[in-house]
Amino acid sequence: ININNAGVIADGSMHEQTVDEWQNPIDVKLRGAFNVIPPFIRDWAKRFEEARSYKALPEFEKPGTIVFVGSIVAKIVEDPEAEGNFVPRGNAKQSSYVAANAGIMGLAQTIRREYDRRMLTSVTVLPGFVTTRMTDTLPEAVKKMALRTLNGTALDPHEIAHEILNAGIYAQNGAVVEIVK
Repeated sequence: ININNAGVIADGSMHEQTVDEWQNPIDVKLRGAFNVIPPFIRDWAKRFEEARSYKALPEFEKPGTIVFVGSIVAKIVEDPEAEGNFVPRGNAKQSSYVAANAGIMGLAQTIRREYDRRMLTSVTVLPGFVTTRMTDTLPEAVKKMALRTLNGTALDPHEIAHEILNAGIYAQNGAVVEIVK
């Protein structure tokens, strides 16, 4: 199982951010995934081809799994202002964070379609607000806004770790698993 869980935030209105501030969450999330995933895929492709050449595919029981950890803010929902349009849920003053997480969801679905599901599966986990060192630095107003959208309950990192592992073991290829209370 390969778990992609890199992420940083750069809160602020787009017009107040520098290009570097806006780019950082995207680089950490998407470039971080790119740095790790190709070697993992190459390794699993080699194992898969070896199993096929020895006609041992039935013994190649569990494919490699890539679990992408995104954020519930990137979940695709129906736009309340335009019926029939579907958009990332979004969060005010988190444009680059939401864009990076929407990108990771797209990457996960692309990998799902690109590789033989007997060799490799791809799963996305979308946690709600999690109490971490990163979220501890958020302004109180942002924390309150996030908690309002999640029934007022923050998630514990241990809960998330358990759910990520379960998704990596049990979720179907292409699954999007939401973790909220």
